[in-house]
Amino acid sequence: MLIRFCKTLWQKFPELLLIGEAWGGQGYEDRELQLIRSGVIPRLFKIPPAMTAVYGQYLHRDGRLSNCEVLSVNSLRSWYESFRRKLPTGSIIIQSTTDNCWPSPAFLFKRGAWSFVDLMFFLPDIPITFMGEILGHAYRCPTVKRIQTQLEKPARSKVSSRESRENLLKDIFESVANYLEPGQIKTGSCICEKHDTTDFWNSQAGFNHDIGPQFGFDLNKIGLHYEHRRQIRQKLEVLRTGKLVSLLAEHQEGLHSHVLSFARVAKNEMAIIATNFNEFNVYFSINLKNLKFLFDELGQEALEHCVIKIQDQIGNAFDEYYTVYEFLYGRIDTSLKPHASLIWAATITTGDLELYKQTLIRSMDRIKAKIARNQVIEGNEVTAMITNVVRDVNSLQLFTNNMGYILRRFLQPYDVPIVQIFNSIKQFRDDPSLCAKLFAFCHLLSERAALTTQRAPSIEAAEDEKEPKRKGSSLYVSKTTDEQGNVVYKTEEQNKEGYSEGFDIRRVYDFAKEVINFNKLGPIAFITPELGRWSTTGGLGVMVDELSICLAQLGEEVICISPYYERNRKGETGYLEKYFFVI
Repeated sequence: MLIRFCKTLWQKFPELLLIGEAWGGQGYEDRELQLIRSGVIPRLFKIPPAMTAVYGQYLHRDGRLSNCEVLSVNSLRSWYESFRRKLPTGSIIIQSTTDNCWPSPAFLFKRGAWSFVDLMFFLPDIPITFMGEILGHAYRCPTVKRIQTQLEKPARSKVSSRESRENLLKDIFESVANYLEPGQIKTGSCICEKHDTTDFWNSQAGFNHDIGPQFGFDLNKIGLHYEHRRQIRQKLEVLRTGKLVSLLAEHQEGLHSHVLSFARVAKNEMAIIATNFNEFNVYFSINLKNLKFLFDELGQEALEHCVIKIQDQIGNAFDEYYTVYEFLYGRIDTSLKPHASLIWAATITTGDLELYKQTLIRSMDRIKAKIARNQVIEGNEVTAMITNVVRDVNSLQLFTNNMGYILRRFLQPYDVPIVQIFNSIKQFRDDPSLCAKLFAFCHLLSERAALTTQRAPSIEAAEDEKEPKRKGSSLYVSKTTDEQGNVVYKTEEQNKEGYSEGFDIRRVYDFAKEVINFNKLGPIAFITPELGRWSTTGGLGVMVDELSICLAQLGEEVICISPYYERNRKGETGYLEKYFFVI
């Protein structure tokens, strides 16, 4: 009947929109799906009860509040994602901030009303507010509420559709004529209702004072907050039409329990959102790995010199630029005040070489800033190159060639502390074997530098050279394998000696020496009663002898202190003279 009714109306009024309330409840869990399939836009009331659970309150259908287990925003995210997955593609949903029998958001969430408004305006659903809410009213005048309980539902009998419609109309007209039957009207008072005008305004003033206008939470001005969020939603089309993608707000110990982060995405445009539901400041980073599918869809050619520009839409306006690798895998650190939100408008730009160069400079500046603060570096394009070279390359020649390219192309031109960067890269902090392999390469290069002063032919890059000749995406150094199956990173055309054009091996030798010197332990002294070939009687002398020799070969300064015995283990005297020791 409803579908036929809608079709008849749309034939005469094509632009007419029909909105129907859908409360759900027992037996009506998927009522919104039925409305959508009938062509009616459902008006739902799902967000307020879900949000009150985050603050440890259960919101009943009749407006009562009771205590419940405090849920994290991650539970809220999981519920909302499952709800959206059930909806047909292209569904239009209206979400109500409250109802005539529920307390207003100001009464329910207090300071959290600000973060609740942000959530309502930044989610895909269309927000709809209630009278007095935008004015900051926490209280309201009494209203009569019609609530049909499970026992009050009329019994359904098997009758024809015509008889069913006639009975329905008869019941409606009889109810109106009799002003509804006793027992069908529930006039229970809502906890936020005030029966007297003076009591209303006095209670409102006291409630606003308790919220804390001196801390920026003034209910008399919350209407400006509503209007600003409405303007942002109107300004950014992606907030009205974009797809919802869940993101994670992380700190050093894991996920934030009361910081909700998600993105709204469209082609070449994104809005990254995070909201703090805490009563205190939070510091976190947003994990953007779930947005990788956007760049997979662009294709390899479109990713050449790809840059993501981020613009802050709330608070201090700023423009920041990231490479794709740093955007997806780096830690974009930020902070939020209590019940505050951030929204970053992100746009994807491809094929702009000059912008890509400027982005690399900013990336190097972020690396230097993290090194200065002794922070861990992860998800940076350059540090990823360094890690891949050390982890995958097993040839000294290939290591020298690729590390020389990284030094010349990235680290030295931007004055990045070369040795300190290894101490800050997360993979080197977490994997001792990676550090050992790097140190082994540097030790071999140091030995080679000591044996020869030969310098590989160097052909300086032309002044007008805009970009190294690289194959593949600008995101990575092209990775291939040679005829023997060894990993090779193609960075530039190599000359017949195996070095890249414009390559100076002295840079790599200096880098290797710097790594070794930086990691020296300083003078190491062994005090032992027995030592090596002179006074060994057991395993102690052998261990100290071999350990001290190996440490000295690694460039450490080693001192061994041991008693001089009149006779060695063979009974000989003067046994140190042949080693040029004078006693």
